Amino acid sequence: MSQQQASSTICFSLRERCQTSSVDYLVAYTASVELIPHHDEVQLFIESYLPADADSELLELAIQATLEGFQETLTPLGLGAIATLQDLILHPVDFSHLQQRKFSAQYLADAIALAIASAIPPPSP
Repeated sequence: MSQQQASSTICFSLRERCQTSSVDYLVAYTASVELIPHHDEVQLFIESYLPADADSELLELAIQATLEGFQETLTPLGLGAIATLQDLILHPVDFSHLQQRKFSAQYLADAIALAIASAIPPPSP
């Protein structure tokens, strides 16, 4: 007899940009993340990215940074995930591995917290 594990899907849009004299970065995409309880693997699929002719090495760096960010959030919670990104922005000058990882972790954590808060019924008066 197999035991089915309930999963839930959360979606969020990430857009963070900084333009200063010393630091520039752009992190942007829309994510759909299926959370899988009691699982330690995160799979990431890219449905679309911009520009369409972006450097393949930059795409790989963005995938790696996003995976690291998602794992940073999910591993302590005992969750795995199957995530799909759309409209991933790959800017050849303003890409930052550190910022991609940081904001991927932060936005996923915020989306999970919001989903949990939305699922908890309000207290009775």
